[in-house]
Amino acid sequence: MKTVVSLISLVSFTLSPLRAEFHKSMYLVNGLSETLSKVDLPEGTVHEDIVSLGTFPNDILIRGNLAYVINSGSNDLSVIDLTDDSVLGIIDLGDGNNPWSGAFTNDTTLYVTNWLTRSVSRLSLGTGSIVRSIEVGDGPEGILADGDRLYVANSGWNGSGYGPGSVSVIDLSSDSVVSTIGVGKNPQDLVNDPQGEIYVVCTGDFIGSTGMLYLIDSARLSVTDSLQIGGSPGRAAISQSGLVYMAAGGWFGSGEVYLYDAMRETLIHGTGAPIPTGLGAMDVTTDSEGYMYACSFSQNSVSVFDIPDDSVTTYAVGSGPVAIAIREEPWMTFDTAPARRFVQQGSVLDYTISLHHEGTEAESVIAASLLILPEGLPFSGNPFIGPFELALDPGDTIRLNLSEAIPAGAPSGRYVLFSMARDINSRRMAVGSFWIHIVP
Repeated sequence: MKTVVSLISLVSFTLSPLRAEFHKSMYLVNGLSETLSKVDLPEGTVHEDIVSLGTFPNDILIRGNLAYVINSGSNDLSVIDLTDDSVLGIIDLGDGNNPWSGAFTNDTTLYVTNWLTRSVSRLSLGTGSIVRSIEVGDGPEGILADGDRLYVANSGWNGSGYGPGSVSVIDLSSDSVVSTIGVGKNPQDLVNDPQGEIYVVCTGDFIGSTGMLYLIDSARLSVTDSLQIGGSPGRAAISQSGLVYMAAGGWFGSGEVYLYDAMRETLIHGTGAPIPTGLGAMDVTTDSEGYMYACSFSQNSVSVFDIPDDSVTTYAVGSGPVAIAIREEPWMTFDTAPARRFVQQGSVLDYTISLHHEGTEAESVIAASLLILPEGLPFSGNPFIGPFELALDPGDTIRLNLSEAIPAGAPSGRYVLFSMARDINSRRMAVGSFWIHIVP
């Protein structure tokens, strides 16, 4: 976190909690009342039970002006028009499937995991029909779309207990499993970072084994590291600055959210000192302004934190919230890429930054880049490039070719190049990063 705070302070931004110049909304799936709640942000107006959902609603995904709620008990999908918060229709996902979670690959295709039938369904949103069923491992839960692949967390539940956990890798060009990667017990969710690493949250069996975090290299399709987290972490979200948040229940005293800093490769909040929330933290998410949200099943609430862990406010919502999603106006996409991954001491790191404006109004942003040592600290002698102001009209793309001198005495190891662009008029931020190796 020191790295991110240092960069933001150098760019001289003044941040005001929950004061945005644009509208965004938060949607909560209430598992007990089987309804959807909405919170208008930043004003904080709560709209209770705006629509009724199916039986045992479990997950929510937002694409454009539509929300899709996966109902595990009734084996269907509620399609909700967010312009007027009305139910457009119900899509049947097949009896006995127990659909769990989903991932979009484009505007018309949604893949859904089926917990009871060891499968993933490819769904055409245009026709509302299942196009194909793909066999994966036991008890598939979380699913992640990354480039031309899908990653599916197979919990290993076999009806009597948890067998070996695994991740199925699906090639989207053929809808076939091209690799199965062994991970810890009961993997439930996955997130990815710009460096090509997949983080797999393994919950454990709730009895003898506790939570683990596994790292998968998407280029080699293999586990590169694992970390003992403890407790029972479940659903996860990753911020633009590489902070992995994990909802970890917490049913006595307070709810718990764990935090792993992917950039520094360090567990910040674990079982000994979790981020406290309302009882029973079930899901987490982040937004483009640098806020984290955690919904609490037993307290019927959602807590808001200023990243990384400063409590801002709490909203009372419906009964038993289990899933959360944020709807924001389109803004910027940010891509960064090095000319090469291995850079010699005493040479120059060349890289590009591409910023594309997806919004509807002209914007001015301030951008900067920072090279970060393996220990997670700024690179002495090369603090950052920038800040510089950029003006973009809707649809504009700006491409910057930049260089960073690497001193002959620079420590060898893995570095992260962290770049960001922040809206001058609000807290919205677009972030890009990549890793390189400095070698002799």
